[in-house]
Amino acid sequence: MAYQYVGRPWHEVEPVLRAAGTNYTAEIARPARDFFKIDEKYLYILRERKDPEGSLQFVLAARCTGVLPVQRLLALPCERERGCPWNGLQDWQ
Repeated sequence: MAYQYVGRPWHEVEPVLRAAGTNYTAEIARPARDFFKIDEKYLYILRERKDPEGSLQFVLAARCTGVLPVQRLLALPCERERGCPWNGLQDWQ
């Protein structure tokens, strides 16, 4: 089975499914601990499965809000020392 929705934002996929009249169920996966803060307004599709009746089953997860500040902290030495902006592609040696 080809997964056509995995990794995509739920707010983009849900209207497409409704417009096509596709039967589906969606379950939100939540972390067991609250160490990393999440933003439940931004849901992404983690798993996609088609049951024998043809209905799609999705497992959704919220975006983690604690990742971006860490990326910015890692970028600060690069920005100070070399004057390059952070784009996530720097080689860290």
